[in-house]
Amino acid sequence: MKGKLFLAGMLALALTFGLVLVGCDTDDGTNTGGPSGSVLSAPSSVYASAASSSSISVSWSSVSGASGYFVYRSSSSSGTYSQIGTSTSTSYTNNGLSANTTYYYKVSAYNSYGESAKSTDYDYATTSSGNSGQSGSAPSAPSSVYASAVSSSSISVSWNSVSGASGYFVYRSSSSSGTYSLIGTSISTSYTDTGLSASTTYYYKVSAYNDYEESAKSTDYDYATTSSGSIAGSSPSNAITISSSGTSGSFPSGLDAVWYTFTKNGSGILCASDRYYNSVYTADIVIDVYNSNENLVYAANGTPLSGIDVGNGVNGNHLQDYIQFTNWSGKYYVKVRPYGDSNSNKGSFAIFAP
Repeated sequence: MKGKLFLAGMLALALTFGLVLVGCDTDDGTNTGGPSGSVLSAPSSVYASAASSSSISVSWSSVSGASGYFVYRSSSSSGTYSQIGTSTSTSYTNNGLSANTTYYYKVSAYNSYGESAKSTDYDYATTSSGNSGQSGSAPSAPSSVYASAVSSSSISVSWNSVSGASGYFVYRSSSSSGTYSLIGTSISTSYTDTGLSASTTYYYKVSAYNDYEESAKSTDYDYATTSSGSIAGSSPSNAITISSSGTSGSFPSGLDAVWYTFTKNGSGILCASDRYYNSVYTADIVIDVYNSNENLVYAANGTPLSGIDVGNGVNGNHLQDYIQFTNWSGKYYVKVRPYGDSNSNKGSFAIFAP
């Protein structure tokens, strides 16, 4: 059985926290980060999955401060691992492989100071035989494709899960009826497309795959326009720092989301409220949480901290939710957007640093 490490973190909804951080855990914990300029920690939670008879998708957990990652492959678990590619995200697709063959993978992280050690854990996958008609069939196409601008250079794409799918292929086009080209793979139901141009609209479709075949592309598509990055809070690069006493916010004209940032080493609670000031109703918001590499943060059960509806928890006159976490280290971003991406849900809100 393959040994896999899974991402840590904890998502909880609370009914016991008000607007002011009374009772919120503000213990900074132990700073586990190394000195400035040090070589990075090795990635963990390496996961490999066959995408077809000639390709394998590899993913891993993000490393704080990493500029990118080197991907290594071997023909056996204890053999020599040779570098086969690089990635600036936490996934990589290894193409041009032989059918019905097992490959082993490790990953290292790098920044301007050097490369980390290779991951202690590894994972492996066996490409399919390519005989899709023998003992199975392709999964159904995904539905409910949703795209949302993350910044001036990235867009987050999500979709519904497909029963029996091993993973998903993400396709992009410059127009709704144009040619959709493969840009990446995902073993979850979300993908962040990076390196995009500012103030530009991109269109997305998704397919599912298993060991037998790839599905058709999704019938529905979605699109998003990257921000200009010129308005404070409109992208991670100019995110607003959250204060410990609470920061009130709103959606400037033309913005679909506002970004905030905080740094945390240890455990704590991130609070957000869309009703405050003596029960005066303001915005109806959802929040997404990203790490310093602008990748979604995942809870212990593998659920991304994305689309959290602030307002499920009620405390007096406040509609408020919170995220409780342990052993987080480094910089994090919080994206605040109106519920349902509706202009009628835009307004004022409050958010609190852990």
